[in-house]
Amino acid sequence: MKKNGRWVLFLMVWPLIAAVPVFAGGQSGREQISMWFWGAAPEYRVVLEEALIKPYNASQDKYQLVISYDNAVDNNIATALAADGGNAPDIVYGSGPAFVSQYAQAGKLLDLSAYSAQYRWTDRILPAIYEAGMVNGKLFCLPGGTVTMGAFYNKKVLNDLRSKDPSLPAGIPSTIAELEQFMEAALKNGYYASVTGNKGWKPVNENYSTTFLNAIAGPDNVYLAVTGKKAFTDPEFVRAVNKSAEWYQKGYLGGRMLNGALVIDYPNLNFAESCQLLSDDRAAFFVGPSMAFQFMNSYFKGDKMENLGFLVFPMDPSIPTQSYVLGVVNSFSIWAGSKHPDEAAKIIDMMMTSSFAQNLARAWPGYWALPLREFNPDTGGFNTLSREFVSAVRNMYGAVGSGNFGIHISTFFPPLAQAALIDIERVWLKDQPAEEFLRNVAAEYQKDAARGSVPNIPAPAGVR
Repeated sequence: MKKNGRWVLFLMVWPLIAAVPVFAGGQSGREQISMWFWGAAPEYRVVLEEALIKPYNASQDKYQLVISYDNAVDNNIATALAADGGNAPDIVYGSGPAFVSQYAQAGKLLDLSAYSAQYRWTDRILPAIYEAGMVNGKLFCLPGGTVTMGAFYNKKVLNDLRSKDPSLPAGIPSTIAELEQFMEAALKNGYYASVTGNKGWKPVNENYSTTFLNAIAGPDNVYLAVTGKKAFTDPEFVRAVNKSAEWYQKGYLGGRMLNGALVIDYPNLNFAESCQLLSDDRAAFFVGPSMAFQFMNSYFKGDKMENLGFLVFPMDPSIPTQSYVLGVVNSFSIWAGSKHPDEAAKIIDMMMTSSFAQNLARAWPGYWALPLREFNPDTGGFNTLSREFVSAVRNMYGAVGSGNFGIHISTFFPPLAQAALIDIERVWLKDQPAEEFLRNVAAEYQKDAARGSVPNIPAPAGVR
């Protein structure tokens, strides 16, 4: 996450709690281990209190973990890390490898390689995710959650569309063409084709830059481009950007019919509003990141919970193997100036365990898709939504383990190229042709490369 807050601010289209940090976990007479976190909703703060703060504080009597919840966490951490001397937290919350790389290279973060050996993290963490946390051969962060791109769907709405149009597929859409069939039927029958939007936070666009580059151009080509072995201006990328524009212009991203005319509400919807529309049976799909399970959790309650499903975004027919976009929604590092790095590492290790995964998958689905080689929460007692989340993560990790993955722009692209790809909306609105847009992406990428800003990027199986 560049622009210091991409995923966090993206999450915070959710109603904000407060701009002032709120502290949890304090006990008198102990030395504090500090960690800053984004302004999660109160019910999720309780989950973190029970799953992390209390167990750590109860494990010994010398230290206390204190978490501050702050809606401007990335900006505040960036300021603290940049300052001389420093008042940064012991545990540095970030938004993934692209966020971490610049601070690691500046000497602001601690090399975690020795802790990795101590806790045997390479035995537990998915290799592709572990490698992404490395800078110049050293480990500087571990992610606490991963994300893929797909489509949430309302089963009730899809069944209604099938009843009105028997030519629609009987099963869940498994190709782009089938998704488009359902979206066209949705528009004709008074539904939103899908609900999503960038209201209040334009970088939401990078979800769709990511989706179409990987699904149309293919994960191998995206990897080759971001590692400097292929030009962003090549024809397959032009086709991918034009396909995204086609979806926007046809109303497949936030479109509905009103008085016989197509209305595109993408600029007027945020994720909370989109979840509400999907749960109210007003949309067929919500095209977006799997982490949105945490938002769906507040809307698909009671009987509605059975209506929600999730499918991975399908690939272009030219790409023979279904791939899963791989991104990171958070990461944890240790400040180089921490007085208690061993304790900070112990806390990070507590988050990389099956028991932590179990607790978080049950009560906070979506955000904490822990990158464990064995992500196998016992779903007995889980509600339907949490079971759907676990299934989606298992499918993603099975593909990732086989090398069938693409990379999310917010996690793995350097900052200038990443910022340029957010402007894909200019192509959608016909302000700029795809070729010109991609020339600008390529030019910004060359600046990134000259500055040494390209992070460590895991390679999919097709280019190994």
